[in-house]
Amino acid sequence: MRFLLCALLLSSAFAFVDLGKHGKTYPVVEEDFYEQILSKIREAKPRVFLPSPHKLARVHIPLPEAREERWRKLSLSMTLPRDIVIGGRSLAKKGQKLTVPPIGRVYVFLKPKHIPAFIDLAKRYDTMFLLTEGNVLDARNRYPDLLIYPALPLLVERLYIQRVPSLVYMPEAGTLVVVEVPWEYGRVRLPF
Repeated sequence: MRFLLCALLLSSAFAFVDLGKHGKTYPVVEEDFYEQILSKIREAKPRVFLPSPHKLARVHIPLPEAREERWRKLSLSMTLPRDIVIGGRSLAKKGQKLTVPPIGRVYVFLKPKHIPAFIDLAKRYDTMFLLTEGNVLDARNRYPDLLIYPALPLLVERLYIQRVPSLVYMPEAGTLVVVEVPWEYGRVRLPF
């Protein structure tokens, strides 16, 4: 058997193939690799620069300033319309009431000029500032110890933020409280 396999391999290795039977043959012309690189460099268009990060960090959600203190409570509890099954295992039954666990952070929607009035709040509580106007990078450079992010329009809409500054926190599981805090002359009356 071994001899037969060796004979077949040797006969196919030295077999003569007439390429005329298979059609016309053409010479392969390859461009020099160095020339390819130079041609790609010549074809390159000038790079289109992205806008500067400073421009990308601008936020503009026009909200009026709060003149009076207003409270709103939002319920984050929901009743399930159907069973939740993942991987063949039932996680929750239809009709079961689910509540969101409490978050320990206070979210403050504000303009950059309001930040100094809330620094004491940030020292006492875990606080995140969400800017509705202005430049986030400037605010972060000015107040490096604070958590400052841009407010997303969808978040402002879903939390029914109508005026700034507004505090959002969860005193208990399933209840979200939104407080519009009046700001006058750099002073804020905090609700807690």
